[in-house]
Amino acid sequence: MPNTSPVSFTIGPVKSSAVPGTVKLVTVHNYGTQPLTVTMSAKEIIRNQAGACVVASKPADWATVTPAHYILPPGSVKAVRLAINAGAAPGQRDLAAWATTTIGKPVPGTSVRESVALGSQYLVKVPGKPVDTRPPCVNIANPSAGVPAELIIGIVLVLFLLATGTSIWLFRRHHRHAAAAA
Repeated sequence: MPNTSPVSFTIGPVKSSAVPGTVKLVTVHNYGTQPLTVTMSAKEIIRNQAGACVVASKPADWATVTPAHYILPPGSVKAVRLAINAGAAPGQRDLAAWATTTIGKPVPGTSVRESVALGSQYLVKVPGKPVDTRPPCVNIANPSAGVPAELIIGIVLVLFLLATGTSIWLFRRHHRHAAAAA
């Protein structure tokens, strides 16, 4: 059954690990019926003073995503490069490569548009004596233990939306193999 949703996209991998000096490929799939204007960023997932995991408001200065902006036609996939540079504090750092797109028309009488963001999580191991000894927010060691990855992505998405003041009115998830099973 063909997809009829105007906005439907995924990002992968859901979780992975990295070290400084590596480049990871992140894929963004557009399963929707409309082209998406996508902005990519790399933001650290940090613990706030209360110990909760939150997405930093600014991009990490030790990681870059290229290309940072592109248009993704319906039914297509884009591989982008996530470069983990030197400069992160020693220890285990949590990072997310974010794909953000605006959807729909502006709210009547305003210039406000809705945004949707999805993140691909990375546990980055930086050599040296750890600055922060609290447990990481991303659990790579045993992905089958604890909270399912889909729920973690959902929680991180909500945290991102709350941290940036972005609202969301449409979020639909499609599985890659749904069409093959039909």
